[in-house]
Amino acid sequence: MSDAVGEKKILVLSAEDRARVEHVETLARSGAPAIAELIELLAEPSWAVRRAVVAALASLGDPSTDALVAVLEQRRDSEARLAAAVDALVASRGTHVNDRMIRLAGSETPAIICDAVQVLGRRRAHDGVDLLAKLSKHEDDNVAVGSIEALGRIGGGETVEALVAA
Repeated sequence: MSDAVGEKKILVLSAEDRARVEHVETLARSGAPAIAELIELLAEPSWAVRRAVVAALASLGDPSTDALVAVLEQRRDSEARLAAAVDALVASRGTHVNDRMIRLAGSETPAIICDAVQVLGRRRAHDGVDLLAKLSKHEDDNVAVGSIEALGRIGGGETVEALVAA
């Protein structure tokens, strides 16, 4: 690695991490049958391995969406796992992710709603603007602020009225 300005820094993985990343890539190539095993790897202690898992699940698209949503709903014991699941949903090639997040935002659990609105905002989901506008007035401050931030990320004329009202 170089510290000189303008030079590219290279990430050097340990042999163990390199082998685990290669295993993740092999799982990704096997497709949907590997989703359960990839989900278990979302809480990997190694950031590099976790990033590979996120990329693998995102590349699988809609087949991985249900499993990622299940993490947000049922496996809230690890911040690393939750953050990785959110990242995978944001990056997903799936076409049904926004619909699932809109449904998930109907949860009674504020933390789950916050995850859903974060995904909608980071995906710039224009189809979620009406819901986010409503949630910007939610009784839970975290939900309200998360919804306002999501509207800001989405941008465009349709969000201006909702942001002004918030």
